[in-house]
Amino acid sequence: MASQHFLHSPSTPGKALARSGELLIDLTTKLDLYGGSLSATGASIRNCGDCLAQAAASCRFKTAAELVIDEMREGADCLREGREKLSLAIEESKVDGDAVLMGRIESMIGPMQSASGSLEEAGA
Repeated sequence: MASQHFLHSPSTPGKALARSGELLIDLTTKLDLYGGSLSATGASIRNCGDCLAQAAASCRFKTAAELVIDEMREGADCLREGREKLSLAIEESKVDGDAVLMGRIESMIGPMQSASGSLEEAGA
């Protein structure tokens, strides 16, 4: 069973991050929240993962340093936008009266803010 999981695992951290964004979007569909701020956050996370995967793929070229830096900055921007969407998602969950979801969304803010800042610094 573990080998089957391994075969379906994303091969790079960027792809893994993109997949986690897709999973968040899928979750919003199951929770009947698709189209709201939480699904927009998932899209931002997916886009950041795509940027990181592109940066990783570009690292094999000597002349791609500028492209890698640009992709990392773009990834940071995606996470920053996603973090802003989380604030809206908290408000949406308040309106829906879903305190459990609200707490889980709140717990995502710090890590997204930290990751965004780290990517921005790495791309500086």
